[in-house]
Amino acid sequence: MHSLRPIIRKNYVLLLSLYLTILVFWGNHSTSLWDQDESSYAGYAKNMLETKEWLIPTYQWADVHRKPPLQFWLMAASMQIFGINEFSARLPISLAMLGLYALVFLWVRRRFGTWQGVMSAIVLSTTFLVSSLAKVAVLDGMVLLFSTVCALSVLEILNTEKRKYYVIFWVSFSLCVLTKGPPIIIFSSVYIGLLVLLHPNRKALIGLHPWFFLPCALAPLFIWGYMTTFVDDGKMVEWMIEWYIIRRINGNVFGQTGPPGTHFALLLLFFLPYLTFIPKALSKVFTSLRQRDNTLVLAVWFIAGWLPYEFSPSKLPAYVIVAHTPLAILIALAMRQHWQKLYAPNKLTLSLHFIFFGLLQLGIVVGAFVFISSTDIQVVASLGGCIVLVALVFSLKWVSHRYFSYTTVGVAILFQCVVWILLLPQINGLKSSTREVSLYLQKNAVANSNIIISNDSGKPPSLPFYISLYFGEVQEEYDFDKLVSKYAQNDAYAFVLNSTLLNKFLARHPELEYQEITSFFTDRKEKASYFIVINKAAKMYHTLERRVDLTTLNTPQRNSS
Repeated sequence: MHSLRPIIRKNYVLLLSLYLTILVFWGNHSTSLWDQDESSYAGYAKNMLETKEWLIPTYQWADVHRKPPLQFWLMAASMQIFGINEFSARLPISLAMLGLYALVFLWVRRRFGTWQGVMSAIVLSTTFLVSSLAKVAVLDGMVLLFSTVCALSVLEILNTEKRKYYVIFWVSFSLCVLTKGPPIIIFSSVYIGLLVLLHPNRKALIGLHPWFFLPCALAPLFIWGYMTTFVDDGKMVEWMIEWYIIRRINGNVFGQTGPPGTHFALLLLFFLPYLTFIPKALSKVFTSLRQRDNTLVLAVWFIAGWLPYEFSPSKLPAYVIVAHTPLAILIALAMRQHWQKLYAPNKLTLSLHFIFFGLLQLGIVVGAFVFISSTDIQVVASLGGCIVLVALVFSLKWVSHRYFSYTTVGVAILFQCVVWILLLPQINGLKSSTREVSLYLQKNAVANSNIIISNDSGKPPSLPFYISLYFGEVQEEYDFDKLVSKYAQNDAYAFVLNSTLLNKFLARHPELEYQEITSFFTDRKEKASYFIVINKAAKMYHTLERRVDLTTLNTPQRNSS
């Protein structure tokens, strides 16, 4: 029997690796970029490649999303190798998330055992927010990886005091600062400060020597910021200080605010598939603080990643992403206690788990019929929601059994598969109007057409990004007289208009042909509607007709005799 255990453990790891790889990469090449943050970052990387301006991230309609440049450099390198497309834009973050899952698995396995390592990686990868980070090229996944490395390095410092972990901590700290700036500073300060107060081996933390190494770790960020001043006289640095520090201390951004406790409620929502085990995991946080046991470091890690942001007026969900890793590990440890019959969830927790997760599945089914007219999406949503709902009901049978941990993660994995493999390809059409605009122009306008954007509704950076992939630089123009003048020229022009300008065009040219492309914005309630007009010189069929005529004129006529 003992000889079978290594084989079983090996199969655990192989299945885990296969599942995580599929989950991370599935659909990354075919799903269109999300309109705002992701398209902005892809635009920065594309612009860096094309202009060789590596210091200041710039792109059309993307200024509000500017950040330190590390991830944009990585995305640009990926695009240089694999081309400018969705897959290459997402590759750095996909690899970062795989690295995160591997790191969590390896550390938990070494500290608590293989079973807990596998479960920790699965729980983390099946939470709603973390799983989405592998599918969207935003900065938070990279921040989560680097902050997790920092946290685990500190834990190893407390256990071993080996010099390499001091180096790993500061290198990861520096990379995280160069990715998103302040978040790692806030987390590390609170995290190390609490450990100095609570951990018996607090003296080991003196070896971090922050009075010397903190300035060294911040040096790459300061050097980058200083170099940008030679390009724009310090305007971007001033803007980033005001937007990312002062603005968030004194208020909120994009109206995303809430009272203290908002982030805790969001954590419960993101970990909804594991609601049964959350009370045990959270109780472990408080008992660890009191008893100073072997999970104290996880408790401090969770508090440092979550609590400071409850007092910030700005309540962006990704602020507390650092707290997701220790909470996932604590949930896996609670599952282990349930497996060993040392813990039994109470009836209230179980009821809430099945009620809320079941309502989520019903919401997916009902929402598809209420808000979406596409029959395909309605069928897929109904099928997916019903599959997960049936699996959830089936798991009720195992509530009092030790295998309930397996059924819980099984339902969570099934839900992830439904969302990313079944639903996302269908829903993608509802949000991909900017890519559809580009595809329509590619099919109907000649390659050297001048593209004029005269529709700034929502200002999605994805619109100029997709159009410029085929047509090069995209212009903006909103003066109607200038637009009409360009339309009448013999040069090839295509216009992406709003409804007001389209109506003016129709009043001037009643015979005007146009194409409407509409979808939902991904960051607001209203729809995005684009009206495409192509002048005669730019129309693909017109060019083909002229080529046929020229060929006919230059071909010698055969004598019929």
